[in-house]
Amino acid sequence: MRLRYPSFTPRSKAKRSSFGLSQIVASVTGLTAKGIVSELDYKKRQVAALEQKQKLDSLNQQLAARQNQLTETSSSLEQLPTVTAGKIQSLRSELATAEQRIAEITGRRAYESRGASTGRR
Repeated sequence: MRLRYPSFTPRSKAKRSSFGLSQIVASVTGLTAKGIVSELDYKKRQVAALEQKQKLDSLNQQLAARQNQLTETSSSLEQLPTVTAGKIQSLRSELATAEQRIAEITGRRAYESRGASTGRR
């Protein structure tokens, strides 16, 4: 039983977004050279573009971590029947051992009580 999870491809979208940001910054650079956009406004846009790129990179890292968690959890879930079966087998073995000891003790008590009532030990 293999569970399927939707796959996300943010990296391709991130590349397009970062390419879009660099195009915007490049176009503003041309406008700054012509004097249409002030140097201060240009710097503000560069900082804003850099902040957006950093946020996007951070979100991509978080997504990668979550996908890793999902893979690990999925793997653990796939192994669950095998692990559970092993634990159940171990518990059944312990139960059989305990039942065997109970039967032995009960048998000894019965033997001892019969021996004590007939006067033998």
